[in-house]
Amino acid sequence: MLKLNNFLLFFFGCLLSFSSFSQTKDELKKQKTELEKEISYTTELLNKTKRNKTKSLNYLKVLESQIKSKEQLLITLHIEITLINKQIKKTERSIIDTEESILKKAENLQNLKDEYAKMIYAAFKQKGSRNDLMFIISSDDFNQAYKRIIYLKQYTTFRKNQSQKIIES
Repeated sequence: MLKLNNFLLFFFGCLLSFSSFSQTKDELKKQKTELEKEISYTTELLNKTKRNKTKSLNYLKVLESQIKSKEQLLITLHIEITLINKQIKKTERSIIDTEESILKKAENLQNLKDEYAKMIYAAFKQKGSRNDLMFIISSDDFNQAYKRIIYLKQYTTFRKNQSQKIIES
């Protein structure tokens, strides 16, 4: 009987170990399947990451190029602003010079008008007190009369020139 008990004990022990072994084997198969799925998933993620990395690197390169282009644009705009400021200063100086020239010409015109008015007044005063003909006839000799005629012609020409300058101004 002892042998039978030992045999039964041995048989049940083997049976239990086979059942636990088969349970462990099923769990291992299940775990293996899950690990294979996880490895497949992580491989897929790595591939996506690799593609995204390439895309990200390309995006980064394009972004760096765009930044450099924008920096060059800023430099160009700064140079353009500097040139425009110089042109504005030149134009302002030109305006100031033109205003000064206008003031000088206006002053010169006023001087010409004043001189012409004095000349007309003197001519009127002279005509009132004596006539051009009397001025010529009252000469001491013929040579002096000739010089007085030339003087009156020059004086008349000068007055016409002065009036012409005033009209042109």
